[in-house]
Amino acid sequence: ARSPACAMPAHAGGRSNGGTIMWHVYLLKSIKRQNWYYVGSSNDFRRRMKEHNIGKVLSTKGYVPLRLVFLKEFSLEHEARSYERMLKTKRRAKEELIRALKI
Repeated sequence: ARSPACAMPAHAGGRSNGGTIMWHVYLLKSIKRQNWYYVGSSNDFRRRMKEHNIGKVLSTKGYVPLRLVFLKEFSLEHEARSYERMLKTKRRAKEELIRALKI
């Protein structure tokens, strides 16, 4: 069962019902390689997920297929980028998130 944090919002393509662009920080897990995760952010999550899984993203190309294990929504780009940077630079934060998700 997926964690509620993984449920993809209906507007994960970038815009909420009100037309505001939403930003998403996500954690992907490689199905091919055990214990390999990727943190990213996008204002068009559906497009970006497709790009990851068809090998268009250099940093994830060798690890496809990928599965979404966490998705967090932000209304402001700088908040999303800050959270993404924290998960990418503070190894412990990423490890704690993975542990909390029980994946």
